[in-house]
Amino acid sequence: MTEHQYIQLSKQIFDLILGEIDLLSKNNSNDLAMVYPKFIIMYEFFRMIRGEAFFNIRPPTPGFQKQLYAMEDEIKKRLETVKKKLDLKDQRVQFYLQEMAKNFSF
Repeated sequence: MTEHQYIQLSKQIFDLILGEIDLLSKNNSNDLAMVYPKFIIMYEFFRMIRGEAFFNIRPPTPGFQKQLYAMEDEIKKRLETVKKKLDLKDQRVQFYLQEMAKNFSF
């Protein structure tokens, strides 16, 4: 993977995540309880892309790291907005959070 490809991949994933969050948030969707845990997974995946998880297949990008951290902060800010719309004690929210926490055996 080249530096350009890595930067493009990061930006595309960032745009995809924000698009999903915005689409469901702006519509005040009843599905927020179901998708909130998925948003958390997307956020954590972006953090892996930004971090050293794939360092062995991508070049170092010291000039791009500051932008990546800003992107991560933006995703986190949007998630906080979604979180405020949810009652985390609601049974549906709890169910989906528990589903996300299950151990998967493949």
